[in-house]
Amino acid sequence: LRLISFQSGNATLAPRAVAAFRERHPHVELSMQEAEPDRAAPRLRAGEADVALVYDHAAVPDMLPADLELVHLLDDPYEAILPSGHALAKRRRVSLSDLAEDPWIASTSMCGCRQITDSACREAGYRPRVAFEADETTAAQALVAAGVGVTLLPRLALTTLHPGVVARTLLGAPVRRVWAARSEGSYASPASDAMMQTLRDVAEEFRDAKLELAAS
Repeated sequence: LRLISFQSGNATLAPRAVAAFRERHPHVELSMQEAEPDRAAPRLRAGEADVALVYDHAAVPDMLPADLELVHLLDDPYEAILPSGHALAKRRRVSLSDLAEDPWIASTSMCGCRQITDSACREAGYRPRVAFEADETTAAQALVAAGVGVTLLPRLALTTLHPGVVARTLLGAPVRRVWAARSEGSYASPASDAMMQTLRDVAEEFRDAKLELAAS
């Protein structure tokens, strides 16, 4: 079984799913690769992968093609990532308009997160002044910690926080939808059926853990 996932899914949902799948189906050979959703979909269609973790958002309507079989796993809101010494760091919630004058760290144009961030800032009435670009989320956090800008990151990318940053709830935050995907109409093997179910189970556990963390 060949699994493909976007970066923050590869660091959270995918490893849990792989571990659970191996325990349930130890005789199935697994492999996993990383790709953004717009690159994962063609690989599913070409038969180069069996199941993919993907995401979409209304700001990027053409990210996922119509010929995918999609199972919704969870909604993943973005949070504001600020240097720990930022003037707004003591607030529990911030708005995008609060960050209009800050320099930004953003993903490159190749990443769907950049389009989501740009769209959210446009709705807040401005274009973010991007000082640095970084697709790797730990690099983005390190730049924020260095005090050279702020950024938005989805919660799936925040399982580990750099000690020099704070994550704050974003009022009116953009929310991306995370899906398990297969190529519609292709042969659905028992192994891919099992992985789709495993991803559902892992996503439910992840949602429950996040809710417990928020409640505490």
